[in-house]
Amino acid sequence: MLNGTFRRSYVLWQEFIAPLIVLEFVSGNGAEERDRTPWTHPSMGVELGIWQGHYLNLELPWLRW
Repeated sequence: MLNGTFRRSYVLWQEFIAPLIVLEFVSGNGAEERDRTPWTHPSMGVELGIWQGHYLNLELPWLRW
């Protein structure tokens, strides 16, 4: 919420605080955006998913990790 209005996007010039984490969602299977660098590091152990439910008095799909 910003100034009492619910928004589904983040813009730095209105928030004035840089985000700690940035996630990019792609359409399709994401193959066009994937980096071609060989995988040499262990995984982060993070799983992302969508949870539909109530939070902060809002019924929405929420990103869960």
